[in-house]
Amino acid sequence: MKRKFFAVFLSLCMAMSLVPTTVLAAENETGTQTPTENSITSADALKQAIEDAQPGGTVTLDGNIDITAPVVINKQITLDLDGKEISASSYIWNENDKDWSLISVREKGDLTIKGNGTLKALENDSYAVDVMDGGSCTIESGTFVGNVHAVYVREGTLEVNGGTFSVQQTYSAAQPYEFVLNCYDENYKNGSAQITVYGGSFEGFNPRDCEAEGVGTNFCAPGYVVEKNQGTDPDTYTVKKLDEGSMAVFPAQSTDGSVSASLEGTFASNTDKIQGGGTAGGPSGDVDGGNVSVNLTTKDGNPSTAASLNVATDTARSLADNANSLTVKSDVGTVSLDKDALDELATVTEPVVISIKATDTDQSNPTWEVTVTSGEGENNEIFDEGIDTEAITISVPYTDKSATTENTKVYCIDDGMEDMGATFADNRLTWTTSHLSTFAAVTLGANDTITYTTANGVDSTSDLSTALSSVKDGGTITLLKDATLKADITISKNITIDGQGKYKIDAKPAKDHAITVAPGGALTLKDVTLNITDEENQIGTYGLDVQYGATLTLNNAEIDVSGVSNATISASWGSNSKEPGKFILNNSKITATNIGGNFSNGGDWALTNSSIEIEDCASNGFSCNSATLDNSTVSVSGAKLMGVTAKEITLKNDSAVTVEECGTDLPKESKWATDDESYKHPVEIKKGGKVTIDSTSSMTLQNNVKGNNTVYFVESTLDNNGTLQANVLTKAPAGSFSVTVKNGNSVLDVATVMSGGTYKLPAALSDYGYNHFVGWSDGTTTYDANTPVKIEKDTTFTAVWSYTPPANPNYKITIGDMENGSVTANPTAAKAGATVTLTATPDEGYALSTLTVTDRFGDAVRVTENSDGTYTFTMPNGQVTVTATFVETEAPVDEPFVDVAEGDWFYDAVVYAYQNELMDGVGGNRFAPNSETTRAQLVTILYRLEGEPAVSGDLPFTDVEAGIWYTDAILWAAQNNIVNGVSDTEFAPGDDLTRQQLVTILYRYAEAKGYDVSASADLSGYPDAGQVQDYAQPAMAWAVAENIIQGMEDGTLKPAGNASRAQIATILMRFCEDVAQ
Repeated sequence: MKRKFFAVFLSLCMAMSLVPTTVLAAENETGTQTPTENSITSADALKQAIEDAQPGGTVTLDGNIDITAPVVINKQITLDLDGKEISASSYIWNENDKDWSLISVREKGDLTIKGNGTLKALENDSYAVDVMDGGSCTIESGTFVGNVHAVYVREGTLEVNGGTFSVQQTYSAAQPYEFVLNCYDENYKNGSAQITVYGGSFEGFNPRDCEAEGVGTNFCAPGYVVEKNQGTDPDTYTVKKLDEGSMAVFPAQSTDGSVSASLEGTFASNTDKIQGGGTAGGPSGDVDGGNVSVNLTTKDGNPSTAASLNVATDTARSLADNANSLTVKSDVGTVSLDKDALDELATVTEPVVISIKATDTDQSNPTWEVTVTSGEGENNEIFDEGIDTEAITISVPYTDKSATTENTKVYCIDDGMEDMGATFADNRLTWTTSHLSTFAAVTLGANDTITYTTANGVDSTSDLSTALSSVKDGGTITLLKDATLKADITISKNITIDGQGKYKIDAKPAKDHAITVAPGGALTLKDVTLNITDEENQIGTYGLDVQYGATLTLNNAEIDVSGVSNATISASWGSNSKEPGKFILNNSKITATNIGGNFSNGGDWALTNSSIEIEDCASNGFSCNSATLDNSTVSVSGAKLMGVTAKEITLKNDSAVTVEECGTDLPKESKWATDDESYKHPVEIKKGGKVTIDSTSSMTLQNNVKGNNTVYFVESTLDNNGTLQANVLTKAPAGSFSVTVKNGNSVLDVATVMSGGTYKLPAALSDYGYNHFVGWSDGTTTYDANTPVKIEKDTTFTAVWSYTPPANPNYKITIGDMENGSVTANPTAAKAGATVTLTATPDEGYALSTLTVTDRFGDAVRVTENSDGTYTFTMPNGQVTVTATFVETEAPVDEPFVDVAEGDWFYDAVVYAYQNELMDGVGGNRFAPNSETTRAQLVTILYRLEGEPAVSGDLPFTDVEAGIWYTDAILWAAQNNIVNGVSDTEFAPGDDLTRQQLVTILYRYAEAKGYDVSASADLSGYPDAGQVQDYAQPAMAWAVAENIIQGMEDGTLKPAGNASRAQIATILMRFCEDVAQ
């Protein structure tokens, strides 16, 4: 019996322990509750109660509470305010700790607030409630007073079913109440923060039309409307559910050029109107019997190009059950669904979106994309398989003044091309359909046609090949979608293909030429891209053949050709015309890659504001009869033979021809060669030809593999007022000689003069800076400008200049263009011999990589890096230019320096020196491999290698101060006879280290360590061996024998040359690996 009583007692205790102590209270004699010692009447008691509460439990207030810090909720719990108030009498806002509100629902928190109490923040302090870090909050009732925001959601969800919401501190004078509820996504509208309102009252704030996430933000749940209660200051907005059989249309968020709205509620047989749920001038609705219409037409004078109506799920179903039609009107067009179409909405499970979007409405061939969808993802089109009747009517504005019902067509172009049988009246096109797609309109001229390609490229009505055959002479083929050519075609008419700037043609040569323009024919490609590709690289396939007497014109067009034997040719066979084919490019571009022969083979080319880019031709690049470039460019790279061959080339108005990396297979025996020098050079100008370059244009040959970057003029001439950056070789006709005129590396003129004839030298060139034109020299005599000179051999005249600076002038220091950092000079101009200080300032995340100073001749000026991070140089006798490069400071672990790349010859040595702590960088993750090394730096490196032993004693050198970073190293080296100084009393620690000083110090270090230094090489094989000073002879012979010194690229020792940091690292690595064993 006792055991049974104990068991019952224990069970009761366990049951009582599951009841939160925070909700227990004792009843007094009258039956009402009185506070116990655990009553929730303070901030500490509230926090303790929340901590003790079980998930899903309820915490009920017993009194008003004044808090000093936010109450954080991180579990599922209900807070019953029970008519009480939570407030703060002191400031609680702390930006860094995200202490923003009286109550903060955070990660794993799921809070429900009820009980008609109050949460009131201190004025000008915090919000009432915030939700963040994925928390969730539901508000059933209560009064919520905050500052700027009553409730703020950042990465979490809020559901409002009731309550009153207001702010004390407003957002701004212009928008005081726009953010009473605020929803902020961390990445802007990514869906991580959501607010849904089913009820409640809001002072000055319309949750259906606010700006929390942009203009037109709607927080209300579908089927809920907002009633504006005027007479209060500010106005009060109350959210309520639409009555059964009531509908409303609301504005939705819109972007530039688009307008959208939502239709909510239910439609019944007795529904006679649609409420407007937005601001004045917004979307509206109307009911006429069973016919429902929604008007999205803009009223601000800026017509939209896209419009959409979101129909709530229940609304769509009710329309299917009870309405006769639904019409959506907009600036873009009108979409009407009749009863048969509405029946398709009866079973939808997600909202229905009706949209229409127009493109190119200001062009001759506009298109409209019309869709009715439900849900996300693929196959969400409601009418994708069509319906039995043409139950959908579409009407759009169309402003072509020549349009009639007879000459204007609307096509469905997504799959095949269906003529929709549109009618034209009152500047509108109207058609009916059983399915939705993209529709295109076109008004055809008498000779015009249209084309398209179906999914499999075949259609019984029309494709591009058919259109090319059927179009009349002078007609235009308008593409309404991308087209394909799979068979070689020949054009003998005058035809234009218009791609409207958005469609392309894919062509593949079948056996011969993808496209041939026959004599008398003319093909114009307008606003279209033509791709010609032969992926199999079939021998004998060509891109375009514009035959003699034919014309190809590109207007705002592009041609991309690859993989064919020849990209373009102008064939003379089969033509009675003697005029080469014409290639005319206006604002256009041709790109050619991987060509099996020539890019071009003949033709007269005229380029205006256009470009040709040629890369990798197995034979010649740009080969033509003539080429005229007006503000245009031709670039050729990777042609195995000649880059450019032509008879005439004219360059004007900032035009340029560039030929590089060509000539791999030159010289070449060819039946087309004109003489022994033909087919040997990157550029060849044919017999009787001429090159004309105006003052703004250029021809540049660079980095060509064979042919010495030479233009070969075969009995042809040059008129150059611009830039010809190339070598020149000339061949004069029999009985005559070639005259070449140059200024430095630029060729100004190439002319042919009969033997014994005269050549009039050009006018004087303009002086520049302190350089003054003297005359023209043939290597023996200097002639005045404009002098007639008798020519009796091939002659080159070169401009002669004198340099006469003013006495002791200040020379300009020019800072070149640079990215990711800047360089300043002090002073900005200096006299010869003056010291100039440069300061490099990298942008954040970047470091200086190279700093170069060049004189007026383009030669490098020596720059010294200082310990304070600045750089200095001595001003030469003339102006200088400073350039710098900056690189990102983050470098891979195994490549610690941004200016040392794996392919550099010194890479292994630098990594070795760094990893063995022999050498460090110079700052900013840079090693500065090309910078020079001082005598003090080398001695310090060896001192580190020795382990930095302790030293004491007097310094033997007067120029080595005590306490400097190199003091102990020099004292150690001197005491061990490793260094002797440049004199008995001077060491010259800051002097640059020469190569013979370097090996001497290493030699003495090896002796001091007891290493074998008996090896000795014969230095007589080095042409500058006699320049090795006596003191360094044994050390240099030893270093060469031990392979520590290997000589320079030109076979010299350069004993007096300065040793760069890269060379130091390399020599140290060899010393450590081969000697110090």
